[in-house]
Amino acid sequence: MAKTKVRFTRESLLMGRLLDPGWYPMKVKQINEKPAKDGSTNFMVKLENTKEGDDQGVVVTRVFNEKPEAIGFMRPYLEAFGVNVEADVDFDIYQTEGEMLEVYIQHRVTDQQQTVNDAIYFRPIGSGEAEAAQA
Repeated sequence: MAKTKVRFTRESLLMGRLLDPGWYPMKVKQINEKPAKDGSTNFMVKLENTKEGDDQGVVVTRVFNEKPEAIGFMRPYLEAFGVNVEADVDFDIYQTEGEMLEVYIQHRVTDQQQTVNDAIYFRPIGSGEAEAAQA
């Protein structure tokens, strides 16, 4: 019986790589919906680091939930794209797919005691250029 061989892609080698905490230019690579345990919908937003260097291509997944008590966490994400978030107005999150924004990354320890990248703040692309020039 032939033994199965394993082949890594560049993307698979970047999985699990921790970014240094800070702001990164990122592209919304993909958005998927996944049912949450309580039957609501989770939006799985995959954000790809576009900053040149060894960490270019690292993907960070941010989860947003549709429940009224959780949907507010999506507001800063949408506002980073210039969306005027208002009550009782629908927005198609899929319109952000392929777009660019800046994301602040920090580390978080999961329930399984694994340290992962966590996307916690969002702002329009180019917002941090002045900060970068002063550094």
